[in-house]
Amino acid sequence: MRPRAAGPSVRRTGWRRLRLGLRRTFGRPRGAWTLAAPLLLQELALVGAGAAMTLLAARLGPAAVAAIGWVEVLAQMLHALIGAVAIGATVAAAQAVGAARRIDDARLTRRLQRRLSPLAADALALVGVGSLGLSLALWLLREPLVDTLLPGVEPAVRAHALAYLAGHIVADVPAGLVMVAAGLLRGMGRTAAATRIQLVMTASQLLLAAVCMHGLGWGVDGAALALVLSRLLALAVALRALAWLWPQPVAAATTRPARPATGRLRHVGRALLARWRRRGWRSLASRQARAVVRVGWPTAVESGFFHVGKLLTQALVAGSGTAALAANFIAFSICGFINIPGNALGHAGTTLIGQSLGAGRPRRAQAQLQRLHRSARRALIALALPVAAAAPALAALYSADAAVQRLAAQLVWLNALFIPVWAASFVLPAALRGAADTRHALAVATVGMWSCRVLAGWLLGVQAGWGVIGVWLGMFADWSLRGWLFHRRAESGRWLPPAA
Repeated sequence: MRPRAAGPSVRRTGWRRLRLGLRRTFGRPRGAWTLAAPLLLQELALVGAGAAMTLLAARLGPAAVAAIGWVEVLAQMLHALIGAVAIGATVAAAQAVGAARRIDDARLTRRLQRRLSPLAADALALVGVGSLGLSLALWLLREPLVDTLLPGVEPAVRAHALAYLAGHIVADVPAGLVMVAAGLLRGMGRTAAATRIQLVMTASQLLLAAVCMHGLGWGVDGAALALVLSRLLALAVALRALAWLWPQPVAAATTRPARPATGRLRHVGRALLARWRRRGWRSLASRQARAVVRVGWPTAVESGFFHVGKLLTQALVAGSGTAALAANFIAFSICGFINIPGNALGHAGTTLIGQSLGAGRPRRAQAQLQRLHRSARRALIALALPVAAAAPALAALYSADAAVQRLAAQLVWLNALFIPVWAASFVLPAALRGAADTRHALAVATVGMWSCRVLAGWLLGVQAGWGVIGVWLGMFADWSLRGWLFHRRAESGRWLPPAA
């Protein structure tokens, strides 16, 4: 008797087993990838937008590329301060959502609105005032800043840098408000809405930059204008996404036949202005604002140390020659794609841990942290292996120099070897921020940065003569120390609130 051929039910069973196996390997904790999937798209969009802007600037000549590239590096350091406040807003919103979900679903929406609307208003006011003050200071100091940090450059580079820096300064206020609004949405678990804001900002900047820089022939001035307009457009989308926090009265909705988008924006603007008139400068010292700053200031200092350390290690690499500097840039560009799942899961972990602790479920938060680390480690390894195998071919896409290709491939191979440690050193602290455990992260990052990444990188790269390989080994030592300390912190449970 011949065996029966595999029918549809057998095929469905095999597919179901495969899905269950993938879910057990990568899909824990439950809900992590649902939150992380939009963030993966956002990270890919950011990487692709950076490459596209480089190509647009390259058509204007090397002076424009150098000026725009330098301003972007400076802007990353400044935005790290605002990003820290956005992280504080994410944690505060996540814990508020978790606390509100202790009650029945019938009252959930109104409870969330009462908890989150003052938090959103005060966080936006805090960043708006802070960004405005920072922008005014930078505007007054922009010429001395360029002359100090770019001494002896060509007049064309200086002029382009001043023009693009002016655009960044004007765009700082709407950009800061967009970052905080996206952080609030991520804390609520609405990562798709936060990603939509980022995609609108990125796509509009690229489109406007192409039109203004090359279509209208405005060059770097066109790039600065595109930057400002894209941030304003993203701010409108962000405020519209937050409009449900301030529900419109039924009577107003029936008597005003305005278009939905315009009506929502006007309503949100009136709500924010009404709270500012009622509270004034006290909004910057409210309980909600203090909760955001309490989480955000250690993250701001940590980000500042991290960027300063990166600049110092770049200086160490620059002393090893042009080939080493080129290989360092290429390897970082390739390895950046490997880190995308880890970054997305870290952001998702902040939301999950914050919501679990806000709901008064510390055991669930501890289990989620362990499973999140396990999933991130496995996902990073699964992505690092094929990238390492294709490292020589990928390096050849960036440079035709055989020495640069060989050195870049070696750096990618080393990165793949240490990628399991990366999950503990970066995904764990991102998730621990959901418990507002940011001061410990600051202490660990400070020790690791200065004792390993800078000091060990200098000893191995410069003193021992290992060049860029030695500098990267110092970076991996930083990963290892951070990963060990954060793993101990996660296992100890000392990051949980005292009441837990």
